[in-house]
Amino acid sequence: MEWWRRVCIMGHPLDITNDRTLEYIKAGPSGEEIHWAGGAYDPRPKLPLVRCPTLVLSATHDPFCVMAEPVHKLVPGSKLKIIENGPIDIDRVWPKEFAEAVLSFLNNSN
Repeated sequence: MEWWRRVCIMGHPLDITNDRTLEYIKAGPSGEEIHWAGGAYDPRPKLPLVRCPTLVLSATHDPFCVMAEPVHKLVPGSKLKIIENGPIDIDRVWPKEFAEAVLSFLNNSN
């Protein structure tokens, strides 16, 4: 119930909430460590070394959206796409918009 309560905070539809809860349960006691790991590593020194086509994709209602522009500026030649009014976990909640953004990038990458 604790995992489900934590996931419910995001306000996703029930099917997505249930899927995320099951993923946490499958991960076991370390299910949330991915969130803490992000704060322990600073990728900024390595981002300018990226040499492949890169799409920086976020959504305005994702708390990490504030990082999209700075990451875009650090990755040479990257493309930036912010999906307006998009939720956190846009790939699950708005899969059509997510897929369109990715396909547009792939179709226009040289």
